[in-house]
Amino acid sequence: MRYMSTSHRCAAMLFSMLCVVLTWGHPDGAAAQGTTDQVELGKIALEAKDWRVRQAAVEKLTDQALLAKVAVEDKDWDVRRTATEKLISHGVLKKIAKMDKVGYVRAAAVEKLTDQTLLAKVAVEDKDDGVRRAAVKHLMDQGVLAKLAVEDEEESVCLAAVKKLTDQLLLGKVATEADWAVSGIAVKKLTDQVVLAKVAVEGERTVGKSAVEKLSDQSLLTRVVVEAKNEDVRQAAVKKHTDQTLLAKVAVGDKDEGVRRAAIEKVTNQVVLAKVAMEDKDGEVRRAAVGQLMDQALLEKLAMRAPWLDIRERVISKVTNQVLLRQLAEKDSQAAIRLAAVRRITDDRFLVERLPMEPSAIVRSAVVETLHEQSSLHAVALMADRAGDREHALRRLERKFPGTMASDVVAAHEVLAGRVTSLGTETDNGKLLALVLKGEFDVLRHTAANRLADLVTLEQAALRSRDREVLKILLKKIDDKGALNRIAGTAADRAMRLAVNHKGGAKLGTTFSLLLRPKVQQQSSWATRSLPFRSSCQRSQKLRMPFSRPA
Repeated sequence: MRYMSTSHRCAAMLFSMLCVVLTWGHPDGAAAQGTTDQVELGKIALEAKDWRVRQAAVEKLTDQALLAKVAVEDKDWDVRRTATEKLISHGVLKKIAKMDKVGYVRAAAVEKLTDQTLLAKVAVEDKDDGVRRAAVKHLMDQGVLAKLAVEDEEESVCLAAVKKLTDQLLLGKVATEADWAVSGIAVKKLTDQVVLAKVAVEGERTVGKSAVEKLSDQSLLTRVVVEAKNEDVRQAAVKKHTDQTLLAKVAVGDKDEGVRRAAIEKVTNQVVLAKVAMEDKDGEVRRAAVGQLMDQALLEKLAMRAPWLDIRERVISKVTNQVLLRQLAEKDSQAAIRLAAVRRITDDRFLVERLPMEPSAIVRSAVVETLHEQSSLHAVALMADRAGDREHALRRLERKFPGTMASDVVAAHEVLAGRVTSLGTETDNGKLLALVLKGEFDVLRHTAANRLADLVTLEQAALRSRDREVLKILLKKIDDKGALNRIAGTAADRAMRLAVNHKGGAKLGTTFSLLLRPKVQQQSSWATRSLPFRSSCQRSQKLRMPFSRPA
């Protein structure tokens, strides 16, 4: 039976007040209220039939013998409790604490006991948690308190017991064995570093981390890092550690990726960081290592040799060696690597020259976004081979340099559009073939390819062109088996040869996919027209009418 809740206590008080009122109306009650004579009060306390009258008499009674008799023999538990609360005799109190059938009465007796042996017995054995709590309140035995904190089935008793514990070893035991709420209080009361380390090693996650927060001894933190059974606890210990040798060892060899990552965030050894970035199996750990890596020589090595694409990208974003960045932008087979490299390049001349040779639209877009000078953007907007690159450069020119006079670029774009429109009626296959093979802009080559109808001219274009978009157009238009066989054997573009071989039996999408594979080093003559780096005289002559129809 538990102690009464607040609402129950309020109800009990109201009930008691009502009882007092009723008691005053009773003849014996009035007698009890009106006398202080202990004999008369004793007689009423023992003989009155109404329990409220007996209780009223007990409240004024001081005779210990009579109180003892009432506390042991009265049939009403509330009367017995009232008498017990006024008792002094430890002998009677002990008897009541052990034998009364009602928990409230036993608790009232226990509250007045000082016998530690009996208190310990009651705290462990009494069936009523309210009585056990009353015993704990006066109990001093640290061993019994620890036992109760761990083993009692009622949480309120466990909490009461742990709050009275002061012995550090026993607090450590409770911290590792009790339920989490009790363990948390035990850890808060711990100050002994050795015990805290033991709790961190043996305790569950929350308790272990709380113990680590209170640890400051580096040697004990080392023990936790090595021995703790919970990974989160070891991770917390790593975060508080300062020994670079241990941190490096953990970063490279710990079995848990979270612990390795925590160590990486504190490691300063650049060689260790590079090793982890190159070899660790976990992506988050590798990326954390790259985040800490500053040594340019090691960064360059990783940029070239790391087996992980995302690591190479992240490393390149920290590389400052422009020669290496240009090498990667030119020669790496991975578009993502070329993309990361061009974003770090500061040389506009290289970027402008690289643009027509870059097969990836995403990388070309990054090239345009990376250009620094107005003249570079102007040149790309004016002369870039691909329509998307020209339009992108024009938009960025107007955005980055507001008020820029780009009228010549806009006019040139309009002239080019007119040339494309005029091709809609062109029937001269010789002129069309010349544009397919040597047209200075993609839109001219593609429009000309779409206009070709003569099989001989189509075959010549398919044999000689290296423009993949043009080749896709031509492949759709050629069905003659003889022409296809010749193209399959001698076409200048290898992907075109493979695509023609597949055309007979493969799906069209599969055939075209061969033509979509990028050529990293696509050749173009446009790079020789990098106008921003010529003399002003040459530039003005070249810019005059860049899209004019050739004579």
